Amino acid sequence: MSIKIMSDVWKHSNRKNGELLLMLALADFSNDQGESWPSLKNLAQKARLSKEQLCKVLKKLERTGEIRRERSTGGYNRRTRYFINLSPREHSEENTVKKDQCQNNSVLGDTKTVSSSSHAINRHRTVKSGKRKTSPAQGAEPRVKEFIDFYHAEYLKRFDDKYSFTAKDGALVKRLLRTYELDRLEELTLRFLDSTDPWVQNNGGFTIGVFASQINKLVSTRRSQANGGFVG
Repeated sequence: MSIKIMSDVWKHSNRKNGELLLMLALADFSNDQGESWPSLKNLAQKARLSKEQLCKVLKKLERTGEIRRERSTGGYNRRTRYFINLSPREHSEENTVKKDQCQNNSVLGDTKTVSSSSHAINRHRTVKSGKRKTSPAQGAEPRVKEFIDFYHAEYLKRFDDKYSFTAKDGALVKRLLRTYELDRLEELTLRFLDSTDPWVQNNGGFTIGVFASQINKLVSTRRSQANGGFVG
């Protein structure tokens, strides 16, 4: 817990009730830069909210500008990062940098990288290019695209957040479809996204990569249940 960030929340946040509880919960997870990456389950428990309430309140806080989310791009052990933006100094710094960036772009007619020590500003380098990057679903074979659309819809339904697919995810889906029919793979996906496995919820995450690594376990569990066996 960062005492500094907790103090900033008490002094500068305009939130009330459940929204304030969530700000305090994020502060409790945060480092001195206001950055944290708790799982949705742990964040909901600390803020005394259901997962559905949590997702709605996070959206409200993001709209007010008091927090910023840097969503997970998938992969092993990666989670959404949260940034609390309440310090007057940080707001001033962010506004100054944004203003300078706009001036540079208008004069030079190009996209520039803005350097800053703030995590909230210096996120990535933007490269001007005439080519657009395609998503993994674009140009994929029909069954792969259909599964990706299905996975995204189910992920959004449960976590109120978009799932960011990677080219690696597309390759994994293509490989899985060589072994499983599409409807079977979708059935296993539903079981995976509803998993209460502590490792999946708190460490691995609900990514395609973790799904692929867990698929044998999902299949064997399903068979045990079908045979009337007890599954702990």
